[in-house]
Amino acid sequence: MIKRKQLHLLLASALIFSLAPIAPLTHASAATWHKGIPKVLRGTWITKRFYSKEKIRFKPGDPHHYRIRMYINSQMIDVLRDGGNSAGSVRKTKYRVLRHNVYQLKEYWEEGGTNKVTIRLENHKKAYVYAPFSKSFTKTSNSIPF
Repeated sequence: MIKRKQLHLLLASALIFSLAPIAPLTHASAATWHKGIPKVLRGTWITKRFYSKEKIRFKPGDPHHYRIRMYINSQMIDVLRDGGNSAGSVRKTKYRVLRHNVYQLKEYWEEGGTNKVTIRLENHKKAYVYAPFSKSFTKTSNSIPF
């Protein structure tokens, strides 16, 4: 004979398992692209001075050592070398989260074409940019000068 407690447990589990196929399962997808740029990435970022094999002079007397500055606001990324110009005008930007503190940004240029950048945050003050130039950046400000 089944005891009353066992009967209640059996009925409760039968009820739960019968409703399980009805309840939708939600999973976060890393393939979801969002508009704009995450707030944690916005601001002014800069590399340490490094050597380049390029034969371009940016400053007199210092032909191969320069820094890269990265300015990020809510809609665009602007990357400048010492004495250099911006790469171009960005029409829109999207991002997706690949894993914890790793973001992939996709820029759509006004001139046509796209560019993808992958950024890994080490903390809120240090970031590593994998593509296109594989450099470590330090955040100098939460705002940008323009």
